[in-house]
Amino acid sequence: EDIENYGQLDKETDPLLTINHLLEDEEARIVNYRIVFDLSFREIAEKSGLSLGQVQASYYKAIKKLKKHYKNYKKGN
Repeated sequence: EDIENYGQLDKETDPLLTINHLLEDEEARIVNYRIVFDLSFREIAEKSGLSLGQVQASYYKAIKKLKKHYKNYKKGN
């Protein structure tokens, strides 16, 4: 997958990208860059035009959302 287009995937038409269904666009893009493409927070900040602090805050907020979602999902099964 092309790194430049990865953050622009359509949430509605790609059910395999669960992360994009749970997170805001910017959060999903940051998590994808960090986990899928193994970029550092500094690299993500440079690529996205955000500050390092904004990238880190968005990343940790997104991870917290994902953990909460999967914890609740696990309880339901």
